[in-house]
Amino acid sequence: MSLVPSVTHTRGKKIYSTVAPSSGSVTLSALKIFEGFDGSASDDSPEINLTTQRLVEATKFAYGQRATLGDPAFTSNVTMLENSYLTEEIASLARSKIVQNETFPVGYYNPSNYYPTRESGTSHLATADGTGMSVSLTTTVNLLWGSKVSE
Repeated sequence: MSLVPSVTHTRGKKIYSTVAPSSGSVTLSALKIFEGFDGSASDDSPEINLTTQRLVEATKFAYGQRATLGDPAFTSNVTMLENSYLTEEIASLARSKIVQNETFPVGYYNPSNYYPTRESGTSHLATADGTGMSVSLTTTVNLLWGSKVSE
């Protein structure tokens, strides 16, 4: 398993994250896809809706890429895939499929047409302030030993 972090450059910043089996590269891919759009709309700007829609769509494409990844201890091409998803070529291809004010069924965002089974509760939250300080949190509640709350 690789101990080298995943890295991308976006909006003048160099961002590092974890590699598979975590979803750090998925987050970096979403940022790489979104970087081709103007992300400067403020909360009170009418453009914030379009900016948000584009960020959500970029995240959907990155999450679709996640379906092709796995634990590098058991899947041989994970590092190559992670690196390819962070290239401008792949980001640009995903970006070209983002249509203003439109969304699509799940299969549209998935490069391999693989539909993973439903997970039991992984959530991720990331935020940054105006000075560039950021924080990230991922939590997973899986099956019986998690919250024991069933749907």
